[in-house]
Amino acid sequence: MSRTDCRSPGGDGNGAKHRTAAGRQYGVAGGYCAPPPLEKPSSTRFPAPCFSSLFMDHSLTSPTPRHRAVLVAGIALCIALGLASRRWPGVLFPEALGKYPGDALWALMVMFGWACLWPRMAPGRLALLALATSFAVEFSQRYQAPWINAIRSTTPGHLVLGSRFNAMDLVAYAVGVAVGLGLDGLYQAWLRRRTGSQAARPD
Repeated sequence: MSRTDCRSPGGDGNGAKHRTAAGRQYGVAGGYCAPPPLEKPSSTRFPAPCFSSLFMDHSLTSPTPRHRAVLVAGIALCIALGLASRRWPGVLFPEALGKYPGDALWALMVMFGWACLWPRMAPGRLALLALATSFAVEFSQRYQAPWINAIRSTTPGHLVLGSRFNAMDLVAYAVGVAVGLGLDGLYQAWLRRRTGSQAARPD
């Protein structure tokens, strides 16, 4: 039955006795009208997300860009504190914490490093990326091939790649990234106050 083929349930064909809601909906004098055929759903394909869109999506970016000079200074401070914590244990941090403050500082340094590359990256994404990097390096220590162990035996290789897998290091990385999120929140609040005060200052 087409849209214009309208008949009453009683079969009289004029629709005078059985006016239905369907007939009124489609503007017919009376009777039942079959609804129009459903349109074929569109086969439009959405583009697959690319790697760069994870970091360039402005709807999920930081409201104010971070200053690279501040981030570089933070990286240098993390390196200095991390080396000092290993050289003089128990001086900067409680001796009971062992080497884990250095691991937390390493993850914080990684977070600052990614922020240098993408100053407008959202804090949550930045934290996930820093955690993923730290965890990947830690789990890579399960691979003990001679060639990579030779790299780890050097001072730069040991500082970057570590030596042996330790599950507690993952906890230290999470603590370091959490500290980074707190520092980033304080820094963003300071930037917003500074921007607001400059905008309110009369010319």
